[in-house]
Formats: sequence, structure tokens, C-alpha cells
Amino acid sequence: MHDVRELNPGQIDSPVLDEVARVLQTPLLVGPEGDQIELPPDMHAFLVEIVKSLRAGDGVAIVTRHADLTTLEAANILNVSRQFVLEKLRSGELPYHQVGTLHMIKLSDVLHYRDELDIRADQALHAMVDHADANGILGDEDL
Repeated sequence: MHDVRELNPGQIDSPVLDEVARVLQTPLLVGPEGDQIELPPDMHAFLVEIVKSLRAGDGVAIVTRHADLTTLEAANILNVSRQFVLEKLRSGELPYHQVGTLHMIKLSDVLHYRDELDIRADQALHAMVDHADANGILGDEDL
């Protein structure tokens, strides 16, 4: 996969990670010349998660949204089989391009498709709850 930056457990010593975690309690970034800026909340949360994962012994990878993924990488992100991804490519539900014999999918398209699946699942769940409620299947304590 192109456009990937990785940090693996052990690349940064534990005391350094502890210090980074301590400093990240205040979302302030200080530049080499002493200029300061408060980190936007989403960026701060992202950095905190990176440090938390590394301290827990998990590796971290940052992938640009325009990166190309193989069908197996896309399947891993979607938590589905590679065959499921291939079916979605053939049906046109998931855009792709070919590089030789490989089907390549943009990470941004995979993430968009994942978000659509989440929305559909949420809608289906609400429909089932509404149906159960309308038919007296659920009591008030179940809601």
C-alpha cells in the first residue's frame, strides 16, 4: 500500500511515550521558534489515540485518503470477505480501477462505502425497533 506511514511498538521508548501523553493533556503545539497554537479538537483526539495505541503495544499506520488498496486490504477495513468486496466491484457498488490484473480501490471510496453500510444498518435497526414497538413486541423497559 502506498502513502502509508507506520509506527510500531518499540520504535519509541516507553518513557518518551509517557512524556508525550503528559504533554498532550494540554492541546497546545509549540513550534521551534516558540510560537504556540491550540490544536483543533479532532487533531488533538487523533494524536491522543496514536499515543494510547502505541502505549498499549499496538502499531499505528496513517494512510492518505487517496491511497490505493487491494481487495484484501479493503475487505479488512470493511470487516468482510475478499469475495464480498469482489462482488461489490462487479456490481458497481464500489468503484475501482485495475493495475495489471489487480483490482485497486481508493481508500476514500472504501471509507465512503463503509459509512453507507453503517447508515443502512442503523436504518434497518430503527425499522425493526419501530416494527416491534408498533406490534407490541417490545415493552417500555426494552426501549
